[in-house]
Amino acid sequence: MNIKLNISILVFAVFFSIIVRAEYRPDFGCEGGVFGVTLPKTYPEVLAMGIVISNKIDRTIDYGKYKVDFRTLKYDGLILSVVTFSNDKNKYMFGGANIKKSKWKLAKNVRVGANVDTIRGHLKNKMAADSGNIHIGGDTANLYISVFGGKITSIDYDCHTG
Repeated sequence: MNIKLNISILVFAVFFSIIVRAEYRPDFGCEGGVFGVTLPKTYPEVLAMGIVISNKIDRTIDYGKYKVDFRTLKYDGLILSVVTFSNDKNKYMFGGANIKKSKWKLAKNVRVGANVDTIRGHLKNKMAADSGNIHIGGDTANLYISVFGGKITSIDYDCHTG
């Protein structure tokens, strides 16, 4: 087999494996619904979900009477983006998540380690590939699901916080 043909096959295989299957759902949001996450009601409860490896303040906005902190919380196999408020220690807003381990069961219909068939029935395009990426986008949120060998390998939520 000639080398040009081998390279062509390799390029095709790489391209094919990263094809993104996308669908738009104007009502999609990061919380609730078919693919949304369910998180604790208060920030202290979020911190108690597991051992926090890192709690980093990425940015602070000072509004005079109170401050807003944009935080990245790292757990084993989970990274959360949240917004907290100095005038209410219980209040937070969910900004996003990167889920890499199956122990984090934050959404009822999508879970790392699950077979891609578990989400196919909820997709408009039932032809989700056994390997590649699935993108579900709405007006205020995006969900990215990575699949390899028929299994969900990572889940990423990107949410609008206002």
